[in-house]
Amino acid sequence: DVAVAGEATFWLARSRWKLGDRKRAIEGFSAVETTYADHPRTPEAVDLLGEVYLEESQGPGDEELRRARFESAIACFRRFASRYPEHALAPRVLFRIGDAFASRGDPRAAIDAWTGFLAKHPKDGESPTAQFRIAESHLALNGFDEAASAWRTFLGTYPNDPRWNEAQERVIACHYQKGLKAY
Repeated sequence: DVAVAGEATFWLARSRWKLGDRKRAIEGFSAVETTYADHPRTPEAVDLLGEVYLEESQGPGDEELRRARFESAIACFRRFASRYPEHALAPRVLFRIGDAFASRGDPRAAIDAWTGFLAKHPKDGESPTAQFRIAESHLALNGFDEAASAWRTFLGTYPNDPRWNEAQERVIACHYQKGLKAY
């Protein structure tokens, strides 16, 4: 039975991942995506495949291999977003793209990813965090005006967030840093 085989392949891959056997987890999740494309677990398999690749990209080893694993992770997350935009995991997957780019030291790509996340999921529970991280990423690029603007957006959009006071302080700090840089 194809349904049972898809389910078994998914859970075997998940178990292998949890046990630290990423290579076989990648094989299993890839099999679910390709062999059992219509199975209800396929969206989750694509998401987890991206997660395993992301873990692989952060480990020790050859930088070229880590970069390839990172690109595979982003490709999985983007495939998920394209194929399953209404799935319950879609907001989390889109948000994680921004986090992945930020962790790789690419604030511009992180900003783009979180901006896309906010455009599609403005009411998601991670929306305030995405807006806050957009501001932090602009600051990492020395974009003081852009960071201050992003934090002002945060202040106006999420007045009940516990980071509201911190965002206010950061707006002021951006103007101060911009002034220091001018001299």
